[in-house]
Amino acid sequence: MMLAKHFLSTYAEEEHKTFKGFSAEIEAHFRAQDWPGNVRELQNVIRNITVMHDGPYVLLSMLPDQNGPVPMMQNSLVLPSNAPVYIEGLSAPPTGLENLPSILKSGSLDDIERLLIEGRIAAHMNSIPKAAESLGVSPSTIYRKKERWDALQQAREEAV
Repeated sequence: MMLAKHFLSTYAEEEHKTFKGFSAEIEAHFRAQDWPGNVRELQNVIRNITVMHDGPYVLLSMLPDQNGPVPMMQNSLVLPSNAPVYIEGLSAPPTGLENLPSILKSGSLDDIERLLIEGRIAAHMNSIPKAAESLGVSPSTIYRKKERWDALQQAREEAV
């Protein structure tokens, strides 16, 4: 739940939402899921919840529909063997980061997210709707992020 809490905090702040945590019911639900997309799938589910809902706690009723843009699966958490990630109650704390690419070692979550999104856009021949579909988010999420990145870049250029 440590990653889920981190994603919730980050996205609630970005979306100006009031989420403080997860209900016990949804924590149990998350622990029982098979996450074939692993960390990215969990991230997309929480992003979807924070964009579509608000409240002090994430509730089971806030989960995206199984046939919607972010699929939900059954059973246990599956993580890639070369990405040591600590999930409270499901794995031991990581012992080192030597197998991770440098962006994952030292980049901010925003840097990593931007790299992932821009990579997907390029992989889909600059089609934002197709990139969004492959990431399990709406195209408006990507357009909004690109707009923010462009505004930050413009502000940096004007400051020089």
